[in-house]
Amino acid sequence: MSLLLDGLPNKLIAHTLGISIRTVEVHRARVLSKMGVRNAVELAGTIYSQQMASVMTEARSRPIGSTLHEPDRPAFK
Repeated sequence: MSLLLDGLPNKLIAHTLGISIRTVEVHRARVLSKMGVRNAVELAGTIYSQQMASVMTEARSRPIGSTLHEPDRPAFK
């Protein structure tokens, strides 16, 4: 997925992963179809929007005054 989001052409993705170009084409088409987008740019925008929605949902569920931080690291005060 990251190679697709990086905008790499099918030939380079196939070479990098050691698979056929046709396999990359099929997987790319399926990912785009399932996500309801037409190209890698729309895919990146959709993924970004979904991630932001997730972050906002998490932020709304926290008590006022709490901070977002990594669970294994203490928040700075």
